[in-house]
Amino acid sequence: MGVSRRQNGAWRRAEEALIRELKEELGITATIGAHVAHVRHSYRNGGAVDLQFFAVHQFEGEITNHIFNDLRWCALGDLPKICFPGGRPWPGARSC
Repeated sequence: MGVSRRQNGAWRRAEEALIRELKEELGITATIGAHVAHVRHSYRNGGAVDLQFFAVHQFEGEITNHIFNDLRWCALGDLPKICFPGGRPWPGARSC
């Protein structure tokens, strides 16, 4: 896994958090794959959020949407088509 290359670093903690969140919010037990991307979004009020993206190629359980307005799985190649809050493009994409 890409995440295991960075020992004692943020990616390992992010992977563990993702496993926990997928269980709580979607009801699945996922096998987390490679680290795909990192996006830092800064808000006008000075706050910021770091988004970590990991591949999930397999999981157990039935997906149950517990909290989200929108939920979708997509192919890794389709990620550049997704726009972030404020119309920010995916890293490496030219525009939304």
